[in-house]
Amino acid sequence: MSDISSHAGRIVQHLKEYADVKLELFKLEAIERNAKIASGAIVAVIIGIAGIFFLLMLSVAAAFWLGEILGAWHRGFLAVSSFYLLLGILGYVFRKSWIFRPVTNAVIDNFIEEQEDEKNEQPSAPAATETSA
Repeated sequence: MSDISSHAGRIVQHLKEYADVKLELFKLEAIERNAKIASGAIVAVIIGIAGIFFLLMLSVAAAFWLGEILGAWHRGFLAVSSFYLLLGILGYVFRKSWIFRPVTNAVIDNFIEEQEDEKNEQPSAPAATETSA
């Protein structure tokens, strides 16, 4: 009877260790996902800021260039700002097809890809071997 209780005690101990290891794995996977999200956000912000500065300088250059063509620099700035107003109105009108759907689809595709990667990373069950007598 003592042999059974010692086996049961070891099984309980192994189950506790297994639960602790699984909890630690879950925490590490959550940290990894958060780190990927944070690093992706930081990269997006840096690229976005660089893009905004590029667009700003390009817009100023275009405004001065158009100002020369139109005969007064304020007309060039008015033309560039009118272009951005038109772009903003079009963006608002087509926001679902240009912004919401593509972003939603990208998030869903990313999630599905991560799920498939996790499935592929899990070790498969060992194949049953037949013993011949």
